[in-house]
Parts: sequence; C-alpha cells; structure tokens
Amino acid sequence: MDATGVPEAIEAAFDAVDRGGTVLVFGVADVKARVSLSPFRIFNDEITLTGSMAVLDSFETAVRLMGSGQVDVSPLLGTAFDLDHYEEALTAMRSGAGRGTKTQLVPCK
Repeated sequence: MDATGVPEAIEAAFDAVDRGGTVLVFGVADVKARVSLSPFRIFNDEITLTGSMAVLDSFETAVRLMGSGQVDVSPLLGTAFDLDHYEEALTAMRSGAGRGTKTQLVPCK
C-alpha cells in the first residue's frame, strides 16, 4: 500500500508484493510523476494494481488490512509531536528529518 505518492515508494511496494498480491496506490503523486513496473511480473505473478482516492470503498479495505495486522504502517510513521509543538514538527518535516515518513501531530495531553 502506498500513501505517499512518491514514485520510488510505489515501486518499492510493487517490488515487495507477493505473487497473487495487490498493490494499492492512493498517495497523491505529481501529475508528471512516472513509475517503472514489470508488465511480465504483473501477468506472471497475477498482481493486482489498484488506484484509489479512498472514496470508492478502498478506505474500509485499508483500515481492515491495517487493523488485522496484515499491513504494518509503523515504519511509515515518523516522530509524533504534541500539538503544542507544531512548529518543531513543521521544522522537522521541512528539513527532511525522517524522510519517507509521516510527521504526526497528536492532541496535547
């Protein structure tokens, strides 16, 4: 599953999917972005590629996959900042700290 829209992440998801698996892409990529995938592998390994804006039933599927433990999103999550430290979170995000992860803001305790 890709939620980044980063071409390299989409390619990595495709490289990691098992035979008969599905790659779900719902990250927002630049309109000019391109990925390189093997059509033979799609055919031979019966891989399904699904694109979604999370509005046609894929959101529920993603939640189910994450909730069941079939998809581990923890490697994608960066440092969690308390909401009152949002400026630090923005600085970390803009500097590229934790590149490839999602910066999180959580409600103050």
